[in-house]
Amino acid sequence: MLGQTLREISAEYAQKQPHQIDYLLAGTPLLDRMPFVPSTHGLQHVFERISEIGEGTFVKVDQALPEADVSAELDRINLGVFGFRIEAGIDKVTLISGKGNFAGYLARKAPKIMTKSGMRFETDYAKLLKAYAIKNGNVVNAGGTGSDCHTIFVVRFIDDEVCGLYDENGFGNGALFDTIPLSGGDPYTDKKGVTVYGADFKTYCGFMIENPHAVAIVTNITKEKPLTQAMLDEACLMADVDGLGTAYIVGSGKSNQFINALKNPSYTQSESFSTRIKDWNGTEIINDSNFPKGEEAVDIDTEKTMVAVPEKPSLREDILDNADMPKNTSLESEAFSFGKGGNNSSVILYLKADTDLTLASDATIEILHASKKAGEYTNLTKMGIPTGTKAGFFQDFVLPPSFKGWLKAKITTADASAAGKISVWAEYAAR
Repeated sequence: MLGQTLREISAEYAQKQPHQIDYLLAGTPLLDRMPFVPSTHGLQHVFERISEIGEGTFVKVDQALPEADVSAELDRINLGVFGFRIEAGIDKVTLISGKGNFAGYLARKAPKIMTKSGMRFETDYAKLLKAYAIKNGNVVNAGGTGSDCHTIFVVRFIDDEVCGLYDENGFGNGALFDTIPLSGGDPYTDKKGVTVYGADFKTYCGFMIENPHAVAIVTNITKEKPLTQAMLDEACLMADVDGLGTAYIVGSGKSNQFINALKNPSYTQSESFSTRIKDWNGTEIINDSNFPKGEEAVDIDTEKTMVAVPEKPSLREDILDNADMPKNTSLESEAFSFGKGGNNSSVILYLKADTDLTLASDATIEILHASKKAGEYTNLTKMGIPTGTKAGFFQDFVLPPSFKGWLKAKITTADASAAGKISVWAEYAAR
């Protein structure tokens, strides 16, 4: 089977920090079961969205076989950066883990943040599942109203359709999360003027929900409008729980009480007594505290779903955002890095004029490079920004796939009256 769980992937790629996966999945039972497949192009995944599939049939001897084809269109998903930053004042580090022992401080703090981050991932994922089910009409409406309505989810994980995505090149340091010390691990001054240590924790992942017959919900369940056996059976049919892949019924413990209420409370086995139903006709039921515990009723009868679907995640770094053109001087951006690049992806820098530019002579944009954030920056390339540049002017520069390190953008003019707005950003892109 192509898909692997995060635990299996971590055991294969993240042997230097094996406990990170335990921290991440400590409170995420659905994420713990989700299959992940490797992306096709590093930080970008290309897939086919199938709209129609032909079929074969029986024919007589020596007769021509019918033509069968698969109608599909290519689409792509960008993997996102999943992670967090930890900063701590040097006094706090000294008090908690000893003078200069920021590594010890991280060892105490990072596990709790990883656990909380995994739980947040599931909360956001539940919103996407709900929106996807509504979009495809896979909704059973129990009919409840008010602000304490509950939802039962049915999701069927399928490789390359409903699954997670990961970059095989993203585990180069032997850990699930790549730890990136800020300022080379030395103390620095934060935005508030406090001297701190800092580190970023990053991993690159994404997810697909690309099968309209794999996600369903029973929603608007209340005490006055409880769940029925027929409702849950219908949702399981909508998600085709017996089809390809592995299906789960998921809800918060509070929501799943409505499933448990369908059980005969007088039934016991031996000396034990249980009010819980662990599976529904063979489909495992998961209690997940990160799923909604009671929400406003969803208006199923209108086009307004009351659930916002976020855009697909993309790996983008805004270097200069709507910045003023420098006047007879240079404007240098903050340094940035996407971490380790993969063999199948490149960094592309984009320049755009947000407004018409007033320039008496050509301006220039330089791309500066250093192996370390605090290192010495050298010129990687220089491009001209011509006079008379109008709003919407656009150009880009593609770095080689093997690029690693830190980048800055530097814009220079020799014009004291230069004016206008300009933006520079960087993105990962597949070759």
